[in-house]
Amino acid sequence: MLRKVSVVFTVSLFVTTVFWVGCGSSDNGEQKSLIDYLPGSGDIQGWTENTDRGEPGPEYTDSVDTATDWVDGAMDFFVESGGWKGVAKEYYISGDIKITLYLHEWADEAAAEKGYQGLLQYHGATWTDVSLGAGEAACSMGKLGSAYRLTIAYKGKYLLDTETEPVTEESEAAAKDFAKAVLSAMP
Repeated sequence: MLRKVSVVFTVSLFVTTVFWVGCGSSDNGEQKSLIDYLPGSGDIQGWTENTDRGEPGPEYTDSVDTATDWVDGAMDFFVESGGWKGVAKEYYISGDIKITLYLHEWADEAAAEKGYQGLLQYHGATWTDVSLGAGEAACSMGKLGSAYRLTIAYKGKYLLDTETEPVTEESEAAAKDFAKAVLSAMP
């Protein structure tokens, strides 16, 4: 009888433990906001927030009107494709190189891919596919004349879009390293 009670107790304890461990969360149950994925000043070696170009700290909006102002009107195809949830932005500087980072959140990866494809068409730049090795589904780099070097990539339900200036060989390498660091920190 004692042996039977011991076995029942052990099995009950095991089932209870598996249940509670399975219900736990590695991030203490907290959902990260989109802003949490933007690097803070100094989080990426050599890069700090560029407060000359915007308000201190990252900004977020889920307003299409505000986002349209931020991205010079490139929101129509995002909204039409469906699934766009919001965008966070921040400005960074490293020496003479400046990067504007836009990080868009979508309902799912399929919607993020539509946004990525739409952005490739919208900019009208000549694109080169690149691999950053950060788990991205796709990444492309291009130039808008001599003004900006563009990097766009998507990973999961997130779309990264950067504008880097000036357009130099040094800024191309910096843009790749920056994008890789941002994407590597994301799920």
